[in-house]
Amino acid sequence: MINEALLKSVRSDMKKAMDEVGKKHSIIFSIGVMSYNATEFSFKTNSTVLGGRNRGDLARDLWNECCDGYDLKPEWFGMKVVVSPTISGTIIGIKPRSNKYPILVDCGGGKVYKLRSYTVIQQCSKL
Repeated sequence: MINEALLKSVRSDMKKAMDEVGKKHSIIFSIGVMSYNATEFSFKTNSTVLGGRNRGDLARDLWNECCDGYDLKPEWFGMKVVVSPTISGTIIGIKPRSNKYPILVDCGGGKVYKLRSYTVIQQCSKL
């Protein structure tokens, strides 16, 4: 019988296996939402071919392509910004399909926050 605990275990094992295959072939795999019933489950996977580049290079390239649409500057990628009075982080990417919170900020410990573009403009234009 399939349950949430089994799916979490399967997802973890699949992620490890897909990461190993991805390293071998320079591909990033991601597992989407999993749905299930008592006897079967399904999920969607996405993959990105790196072509010898790493994830950071892809993020920077996407930032450089999309930053003009949000009145951002290419040199702001990687800058430190304040997320809240007690949290700060580094700009690591942009989500061009997100209208409200397109900027991705890594605050360490696996935490990635999304910010509005004007928040980043206010902070980075002062520097």
